Amino acid sequence: MISTKAELLTRGWEPATEDERSGPRLVQTPEPRPSPARAVQTTFERYEIKFWVPERTARLVQEMSAPYLTRDPFSQAGGPQENLSLYLDSFDLVFYKAHVAREHDRWKLRVRTYRKGTALYEIKRKTGTVGRKTRAALPDSTVPAVLAGAFDPRECPEGSRHHLEAFMSLALLHRAEPKVFVSARREAFVSRSDDDVRITFDRELRCQAAHDPSVHPDDRKWRELRVPPRWLGQPPVLVEIKFGTRAPAWVGAMVARLDMRRVAYSKYVTAVAQLGGGFLR
Repeated sequence: MISTKAELLTRGWEPATEDERSGPRLVQTPEPRPSPARAVQTTFERYEIKFWVPERTARLVQEMSAPYLTRDPFSQAGGPQENLSLYLDSFDLVFYKAHVAREHDRWKLRVRTYRKGTALYEIKRKTGTVGRKTRAALPDSTVPAVLAGAFDPRECPEGSRHHLEAFMSLALLHRAEPKVFVSARREAFVSRSDDDVRITFDRELRCQAAHDPSVHPDDRKWRELRVPPRWLGQPPVLVEIKFGTRAPAWVGAMVARLDMRRVAYSKYVTAVAQLGGGFLR
């Protein structure tokens, strides 16, 4: 049985603080947003809260949120799609160690793709409880050149060029290289209004080591990503609720009614700890 904080951290999830366990009361006012605002498609600033729930609870979340959310229009054929991420880190795993140490300001570098021919170069930064994400989209054929620092950012669309430049600069600064792939079968839902709420459901989480600058993993090498115990023989579902300054009242009411308990869980940290070996230097 997992009990100590050290044991939890080596498995990629952390004991929630009192504030984190309190559900809807955890919402705080984030730092003032910079002005002018950037394009919605390339810059995000929002809170993210995560829950491990049994399948039956996941279905209830989907039913209760249906009046407020609609399926993400970018979802493949209106249903679940593969969410594939290639995570980068330095030789000594500076991003991984910062997360395990729960540093106040920490980063992740990743290339995300939905196997549709587009690569999203993303920087995820978490400062306290506020998450920020920037991204630049390019054809996935650019991945080897971008990760080698040989791509000319001027070939990126002007609106997201500075995000690509920041990604490449951070990768160069830390000499970041491919470390792990993480995959999940994701269903995503977005707000019907302008309150910027998003809920995702991740199932079938998998991981494998990554050594090459490519977004084409070896399908023979996937390993099931370590998750909490199953309920009634079924693997749990990772539910993420994302929102802006404050969560709408219906979100807090839903979380309370279903007795959902917030968790701190990182797919990347879990994958590195699970794969171990040459990663943990």
